[in-house]
Amino acid sequence: MVKQEKNYIKRQKKKYLLAGIIWSIIVLIIFGTGLLLTETRANLFTVFACVIAIVASLFITRFISFSRYHDCDEACAESLESMSGDYALYHSAIIPSNKGTAYFEHVAVTSQAIYFISYTKEQVMQYRTWIIEGLGSKGIGASHVHFIVAKDLKQMEQHVARLQKTILDHPNSVHTDQAEEKGMLEEYSNRMNEILM
Repeated sequence: MVKQEKNYIKRQKKKYLLAGIIWSIIVLIIFGTGLLLTETRANLFTVFACVIAIVASLFITRFISFSRYHDCDEACAESLESMSGDYALYHSAIIPSNKGTAYFEHVAVTSQAIYFISYTKEQVMQYRTWIIEGLGSKGIGASHVHFIVAKDLKQMEQHVARLQKTILDHPNSVHTDQAEEKGMLEEYSNRMNEILM
């Protein structure tokens, strides 16, 4: 199941830019109305406009935050989405923390593990430790967190084949029932939702 679409960042940028523009126009209209009515900036309209400017700046700041990132490769995303079985898929995953902001092109969540998929090895090396620590603080052990580098579509398809095999016939399937597996998948997905931006 796709939890975060492949055009997530583009949609977020559009949403925050539009909201920022609308709220900025509202601020200008309120400020301008006060200026026209009272012929001075020292009025309640200016105070109200300043308060609303906080909302406008929030949307503009979020737009700027998302502007640093780009959406994942569409062909790689479609390759991951073609897998069978129960899993959750997050494309263009931005993970903020007090140590910085990690970006992974894809995150696949199964009932056994979370797979962070990047197009570069440097990205994995840079964020690996604090992703493991962050999820560890949420009760997910390091043995359930995996990192994959897929430099191109061919490598991605190889990793997809391995992930598919893991999802469909993992070693724990003999010992766990379907309800328990769905519960683990939901728990891991909830943990991912907590750390994503």
